[in-house]
Amino acid sequence: MTRGFEVSKAFFENLVKHLVEVEEQKDKLLEEYFQEPSKERDELEKLIDNYIKHVESLLKKA
Repeated sequence: MTRGFEVSKAFFENLVKHLVEVEEQKDKLLEEYFQEPSKERDELEKLIDNYIKHVESLLKKA
């Protein structure tokens, strides 16, 4: 299998840790800034989810 690019083990592990933190803190962040349901809250949640998916896809290529 051909990899897209190489990163150091430390970089890879730090990025995985970052993604875990983003996933764990997402609901807290949304609740802190958007206590009520709103279009903006939905947009931010979608943005965070897309960010997570994009970084995960990059990690799979690393």
